[in-house]
Order: sequence, then structure tokens, then C-alpha cells
Amino acid sequence: MVSKKVWGIMNVSLALFALVLLLTFLDVQVPTLGQAQYNANPNDPYCVVEWGNTMTLFEDLDRCCLEAVKQLSCDRVVDHFGNEEIHWDCHTGNSVHYKLNNKAYGYCAQQPVGIR
Repeated sequence: MVSKKVWGIMNVSLALFALVLLLTFLDVQVPTLGQAQYNANPNDPYCVVEWGNTMTLFEDLDRCCLEAVKQLSCDRVVDHFGNEEIHWDCHTGNSVHYKLNNKAYGYCAQQPVGIR
């Protein structure tokens, strides 16, 4: 005989499985963990290009992601541009540096050819 505890565990498991099937049938889109982290961050995505001693805000985030991916390394840094904090520096040697905050870095990492 199967104990009541085992029946209870089986019933809860089947109920959760039925809930997942129902959500799939209704085509409910549940955010992934990465999307949830991205949406939980209240800051705007932020990309700055540094060339020499000049830092310029890069408005086109998709283009910034493409350029940041081309760089050989992305390092964790603590920097500021205006009132914004910068957390990542993507660069190859001493050339152009693409500096991103955490939200921009997370966005770029989710792209098909994202930062790894």
C-alpha cells in the first residue's frame, strides 16, 4: 500500500504539471530569469563610447551591443559618466572602449550575438 504522504506528493506534482499544461495551452508567455532580472532593474540601459580622453553617450543601444561584441574583453569596472554608474568596459587594447551599465550589459547578453 502507498502511504497518504506519497499520495499527497503525487497529487501536488500532478496539479503543478496540469497548471504548466494549462498555461502552455493558453499560450501564456512566462518571462525567463534573464528577462525578469532585466525588467527588475529600474535604471535605463546606458552605453558610453570612450576614445582617448573623450567620452560620448551612444544613443543606439543595438549598435552599441554589436560594437561591444567585437571587442576581445569585457571587464567589470566602477566608473561614472555624469550621474550614471558604469559597470562594464568592453575593449581591445588601448583603442575604443564601450562602457555599459548592468542593464545595457544584460540587454546585450540576451541578443542573438550577445556578449559572452
